[in-house]
Amino acid sequence: MAGLISAHPKTVSPLGAKEVDVIHPPGDKEGFTILLTIQANGGKFPAVIVFKGAKKTGRLSDQILILPGNVIVRSSPSAWWSQKLDVEWIDHTFSPDQQLRVLVRDQATVYKSEDSLYLLRERNVQQVFVPVKMTGKMQPLDVGVNRPFKENYRQEYHKWRRNHRTVTKKGYMKKPRCQDFINMVSAAWERVSFLV
Repeated sequence: MAGLISAHPKTVSPLGAKEVDVIHPPGDKEGFTILLTIQANGGKFPAVIVFKGAKKTGRLSDQILILPGNVIVRSSPSAWWSQKLDVEWIDHTFSPDQQLRVLVRDQATVYKSEDSLYLLRERNVQQVFVPVKMTGKMQPLDVGVNRPFKENYRQEYHKWRRNHRTVTKKGYMKKPRCQDFINMVSAAWERVSFLV
């Protein structure tokens, strides 16, 4: 999950310190989830961003977001990937009546729901799980896709932050809007490339 924290523009560490403490505002930290998926032939599916929606409905406000072609936006009450989102994603990603496909995933409980398993079987998709605590060793996506994406995303965030230094009434730096995060994720995902 990516964090949305509005840091204070000043730090409380001596000049030249190797570690710097940052003052964070009171209250809950917010976040969002990003799902990245690639094909064995090197093709990339759109990145899926899950923002936190309203507490009761899990839906985002009716604000108009401009979505680049390489990003899909969803919402849930917690900003986490849910069983409902997983089923929607499978339905959108895998069309019926195609040859056998393999989907490699980690051990997240949501991937093992009956609805997800049923729809995957119906769509002729064999789901394979990476053994627990072996994701870093047995899932090349962590090194070949996630690492470059995170580095690109970090660069996009810092580029945005250099141009947006406004602060709240209490002196904390304003956090990016949903649209800003969508643009950052889109640019970071666009820059990820790999050879197969």
